[in-house]
Amino acid sequence: MAYLEAVYWDLDGTIANTELEAHLPAFNKSFRDLNLDWYWDESTYIDLLRINGGKKRIAFFAKDKNIDISENFVIQIHKKKQEHYLDLINRGFVSLKTGVNRLIDDLSSKNIRQFIVTSSSRSQVQLLVDKLFPDKNPFEFFITSDDVDSLKPDPMPYLEAIKLSGIKISNSLVFEDSKPGLLSAFSANLPTICVK
Repeated sequence: MAYLEAVYWDLDGTIANTELEAHLPAFNKSFRDLNLDWYWDESTYIDLLRINGGKKRIAFFAKDKNIDISENFVIQIHKKKQEHYLDLINRGFVSLKTGVNRLIDDLSSKNIRQFIVTSSSRSQVQLLVDKLFPDKNPFEFFITSDDVDSLKPDPMPYLEAIKLSGIKISNSLVFEDSKPGLLSAFSANLPTICVK
């Protein structure tokens, strides 16, 4: 019988309500700042979440709408979006998902090691963890977009996490909320629970 030793958490939409509370308004603020006649409502954004990564999401949306924009402009939009996103986190607009804090505490009390595996940048993750867990960071390490060459749905983020933790796959569990995340974890052969 295998015993649980490690939990790998996705971040956005799994630990925290970042998608609609911060990412979506940050995108719309960046569009306004750059005089783009774009507005993503909740339905549009939820549909776009099947595209992993902010820059890819912007480029996909432009192509889908037959809007010709340069790669440099995509980067500019995303940079502006990041500024707004970090501001919203700093101002306390993001909350933990229901039940997450209790589960993290329960796992910690049983000495189960916890990690974050996300497509977000390290600066975003650190700020969010500092805000949501001001007393103590329960996560041993983060695997972020700064740490791997390929993001979810590629298995590389989880394979890197497995290597760093040194814990057997059979003693591990993943919490994910998106199709790219699930594909990434499944491709790494990790037992996975999908949360809503």
